[in-house]
Amino acid sequence: MDTPDANAHAAKAAARRLGFHAVGVCDLGPVERGALRPWLARGYGGHMTYLNRQARKREEPARIEPGARRAVVVLESYQRRATPAPGSARVARYAWGEDYHRVVGARLDQLAEALVGLGASREATRAYVDTGPVPERELARRAGLGWLAKNTLLIHPRLGSYTFIGSVL
Repeated sequence: MDTPDANAHAAKAAARRLGFHAVGVCDLGPVERGALRPWLARGYGGHMTYLNRQARKREEPARIEPGARRAVVVLESYQRRATPAPGSARVARYAWGEDYHRVVGARLDQLAEALVGLGASREATRAYVDTGPVPERELARRAGLGWLAKNTLLIHPRLGSYTFIGSVL
């Protein structure tokens, strides 16, 4: 990997080969919004005390993995055409299939290995899918994968909001 543009192009190509529906690359600079700490101060985190412990990393993503400088952010659509059978239990759409942590996580691990093969540091490379202190929506927005709506969801112009967000730092 030679230049930042060549690195981003190679990373995106690797993600597409693994079947991710959208991919972008962004820096790990501080989060601009800064709403987390006031939200936590008002007690909205409830019993999720890990949010307080992780607040600094969520505000400064470069602190998550020492040595990591960029994130490869992917979207995996969970839009389903099938509908549940009449009379069946109502379950959130994202839970209709296999556990996305395992399915998407396994492919993200493959992407991380591909990035190491392209020259990324193994020690500073780690995959996340809805785990850890990663500000997923902000990184996805920064990577050009969509915009944040009033309801705080990431909206991709083609995929909509029915997506899992994963990243490899």
